[in-house]
Amino acid sequence: MSNKVQKFDIFNLTTAGRVDNMEKHFEMIHNVFKQQLMTDSFDDFCMPVNDMQRLIGRIINTNPEEPKLSEANIGLLNLSDENGGNAQKIKLQLTELKSYSFFDGEIVVVEGTYDSNQTKMVVLAVHKANVESIPRNLFSLDELQKLTTQNY
Repeated sequence: MSNKVQKFDIFNLTTAGRVDNMEKHFEMIHNVFKQQLMTDSFDDFCMPVNDMQRLIGRIINTNPEEPKLSEANIGLLNLSDENGGNAQKIKLQLTELKSYSFFDGEIVVVEGTYDSNQTKMVVLAVHKANVESIPRNLFSLDELQKLTTQNY
């Protein structure tokens, strides 16, 4: 009988493996938001209009020279298939919000309108996923072991 512990580390995934896992995570949260907000889809980043828009994406720092996320450099990145699978970015203007709290990489839905130059989204509301509806185990132990052993 062996007491050897099997090596198991999801942080040793290849770049492609990490990207795949991030896409799966985004898709899962995307579906949670669809149920939570009772919608079939979200608006396309590529189509700035003056009407109210509802966009989903990951919070990003739009200025790599600034290490901390701030109101001046906060943006949204969308990798959804609804946008043709292309990465789309937009800067967020948060002056209309009374309060907010974000972290880099957080998936949120923002509602608002584009500014007059069509370069920023003036955010009027932010939706965060209801954590009660997010499955606790994104991957089974067998799936994680399979992912990590494929990359050694």
